[in-house]
Amino acid sequence: MSIFSGFHDEASVWAKGPSLFNTISPLNDLLDSNQFTLEQLLQQDDLIQEVKTRNEKLLEFLSQEHIILKLVEYVTKPAQNPQDDIELLKYPYVSCEVLCCDIMSITDILATASNGKIVGVFLEFLDLPAPLNPLLCGYFEKVTLNGYSLSSLIGSRD
Repeated sequence: MSIFSGFHDEASVWAKGPSLFNTISPLNDLLDSNQFTLEQLLQQDDLIQEVKTRNEKLLEFLSQEHIILKLVEYVTKPAQNPQDDIELLKYPYVSCEVLCCDIMSITDILATASNGKIVGVFLEFLDLPAPLNPLLCGYFEKVTLNGYSLSSLIGSRD
């Protein structure tokens, strides 16, 4: 006899729907709607977690060249006339974390798309006039070091 035999189906730990082991994410609801923007995704609290767990729908969206370019721009270009702290602080932070999650589809496009166009946009950060935004400097450094360590890891496999 199972310890769960006394539970009815709807009260079972393993039942469908939200439970301790199976949560419903607002991010998945947004992805299922098929009507969302990158900015709406960046505002979701569980975006980084979903990227790290390799949510297929999410990675399919994030692995588009124009989306990766926008993520790079959030990391390297100061917000022009930011409306609030979300645009000023959250978009660059979450963009940096997404770029550093070691997702090969994102990394491949970042490194090779349009003959290095995205890498060129990323490196334009170094040409900005002083003083550079210290927050963006930290994100630039993190993405750079992550890319370097990833390329070293890939190179050591050959």
